[in-house]
Amino acid sequence: MGYAVGPVTQLPAGSIAQAGSAGVLVKHSSVAEAETYMSWRSGYIALRDTELAAAVAEFNRYNQKQLVIADPSIAEIRIGGNLRATNVDAFVRVLEEGFPVRADDQGNRIVLTGKASQR
Repeated sequence: MGYAVGPVTQLPAGSIAQAGSAGVLVKHSSVAEAETYMSWRSGYIALRDTELAAAVAEFNRYNQKQLVIADPSIAEIRIGGNLRATNVDAFVRVLEEGFPVRADDQGNRIVLTGKASQR
């Protein structure tokens, strides 16, 4: 079985290459940003000023128990940190303790809503 060999390109440190049906897209960024993209290799999800909706989508890639955002008002909350990709419970605890988010564990999914304002 042979492999097709295309042109060879050397990329400087920090470059991020994404291959798709349309070709290869190369984004030049910092080494730190490139390391964030590779954090999955060590079993972690690195969040850097990430919208909750994107963080939830990333956690859902690694877990059978799915997170569901039922309240659109919380989808744009920005969060950061390094969390184990398979530890949904720890992620939910962080959300409930540090953000205006309430979680309802329904067995195979956890529904996230905003906490009602307390006056």
